[in-house]
Amino acid sequence: MPQLSNMCPNPARSPNGPVLYRSVPGRCGLQSLPFDPVKDFVPVVVLVTLHNVLAVNPSLPATSVKELVDYAKKNPGKLLYGTVGIGSLQHLGGVLLAQAAAIDIEHVPYKGGSPTINDVLGGSIPMAILSATTVMPYARTGKLRALGVIHAQRSRSFPDVPRIGETVPGYAAPDQWLGLLAPSASPASVVARLNGELRRAYSLSDGHAPLLS
Repeated sequence: MPQLSNMCPNPARSPNGPVLYRSVPGRCGLQSLPFDPVKDFVPVVVLVTLHNVLAVNPSLPATSVKELVDYAKKNPGKLLYGTVGIGSLQHLGGVLLAQAAAIDIEHVPYKGGSPTINDVLGGSIPMAILSATTVMPYARTGKLRALGVIHAQRSRSFPDVPRIGETVPGYAAPDQWLGLLAPSASPASVVARLNGELRRAYSLSDGHAPLLS
């Protein structure tokens, strides 16, 4: 029976039998590793696709991405945005936005979504890039303003929130996903069986993968 572990452990060390690893994009990017995270694993299945949203405190004079970009250009270096940490996909989304829109915004890294959103709600920082599921309850009550989805597709949680790329040409951050990986030595038949069974299980869940946002 395969075990389930978080990345990034060493795939060569699995004394208790086969191991499947949960991973997200960039999870291993800032670590010194005793293995190759590309060559030593094979993908099994994408479990969850997550969308991230640029959200602002309502006190910020911006009700759209265009107004935000205009404000940032008039106030270079003064606009702060929070994320869950350095090297996160949300951080990358902010860096790409600064490049694509030619604006100067400053990154404030936090240790998780809760302290980030608390500081945006409290006005310590004016905006953040966070998961749609984190932003959604506050946006619906008017405590935050969701300006744009950072990915190439709109979010199911925020169908009326435009993509940032609809305003800023060429902008789109990579998708964020949670997937299962197996050691590269795993038999192809086992990987295929796992993929098929998990996809079948998802198809029984109203046709959608659980937790899809």
